[in-house]
Amino acid sequence: MGRRAAEDGVGTLDMVKLHEEVLHTILKDSQRSEALADTVRRASQFFAESLSPYEMTHRGFQEALQTLRVRADELADMNRMLEDEISERTEVERALRESENRFRTLVETARDVIFTLSLHGRITSMNPAFEDLVGAQRTEWIDRSCVTLLHTDDTPRAIRVFQQVLRGEIPATFEARIRTNRGTYLVGEFIMAPQYQDGKIVGALGIARDITERKRASEDLRTLAQRVVVAQEEERKRISRELHDDICQRLSATKLHLEALQDKVRDKRSPLARGLVDVRRSIGATIKEVRSISANLRPATLDDLGLPTALRLLCREFSKMHDITVRVEADPLPMHTLPAQTETAVYRVTQEALSNVAKHSRAREVYVQLRRTGTSVSLTIRDNGKGFDTTKAFVRSDGTGLGLFSMRERAQLASATFDLTSVRNKGTTLKLDIPTTGP
Repeated sequence: MGRRAAEDGVGTLDMVKLHEEVLHTILKDSQRSEALADTVRRASQFFAESLSPYEMTHRGFQEALQTLRVRADELADMNRMLEDEISERTEVERALRESENRFRTLVETARDVIFTLSLHGRITSMNPAFEDLVGAQRTEWIDRSCVTLLHTDDTPRAIRVFQQVLRGEIPATFEARIRTNRGTYLVGEFIMAPQYQDGKIVGALGIARDITERKRASEDLRTLAQRVVVAQEEERKRISRELHDDICQRLSATKLHLEALQDKVRDKRSPLARGLVDVRRSIGATIKEVRSISANLRPATLDDLGLPTALRLLCREFSKMHDITVRVEADPLPMHTLPAQTETAVYRVTQEALSNVAKHSRAREVYVQLRRTGTSVSLTIRDNGKGFDTTKAFVRSDGTGLGLFSMRERAQLASATFDLTSVRNKGTTLKLDIPTTGP
């Protein structure tokens, strides 16, 4: 091209100007790095081809040669920049492929089910773990509604969570039963998050984990704990009965014998007479203590008079012993409103709560309320003590943690909700809500 231009009489400066216009046009139309690199190669070829004609002329040769050298340096710099850009892009693409491969391997080998849903709740993808869990091919469920996999009772909750996700929220985990091809149900733990594309929510990404065995183990532990509590109460009842019916009776008989001996002593001021009086008083105090222990082990009033009366008597004895005012409001409960085990749990929770008040709260007044409302019975225990940090309530080293833990466990075993609130220097409120079984 350069040789032909010289032969046609194009001057050196005209040649340079022509080169600049052509190069500008090519660079302007080149968007990709590869195209720019090709442009540099073509420009270099143009220089090489143009030098020979210039050498055959002398008009403006040095000026043209200097201009071409500057352009050559600029193109060389551009070429290096383009090569760096191409190299960087190649490295980014390689890293992206490796990341995609790692993610794909993670998803394909995960034991949890990883899935995506469309805006309409239809399954768009699933990993192989689905086939192991449900026993069906993934292809059979693509583009089908996800709720058809769930137990009908769990569907409304799943739909509410999905709607939260579509609003851009990330809700807490939830549980739902998953139907398998074997006709059985597994318990799944789900977590979902919005799936975005170009800044817009286009569906949901979710993970489902089989927690059937964990739930079964939890139920087994709960059943075992219930049996332990029942056995404990039965043993307390047995010991209480033996203390009351046997030990107390024997002590009472001994006290009567001492009184008879006192009557036979003529000198009431003699050391023997005074000693008999001291022994009789000691036995009387022992009888009272044994009866108190017996009542604490298993209050006869709970079996004979029912929960409301037993709570009133418990609060009366507590107030007398600790000089703390206790106000009690207890609705009458018809027979079988609560199972016997549940009544025992409510009594024990009240007993432990009052014990904590005496030991730790520095309260001067306690309010105890037993109220029947609809299909439940509520127990509220409120004091005006110093309060405490409920976030650390179950791990404290001063002994309150174990008592609170025991109360919560008893409440759970009775299928009751357990709520504990406390405010520094204002007091503590404990509330149980227990479902009823009777009319």
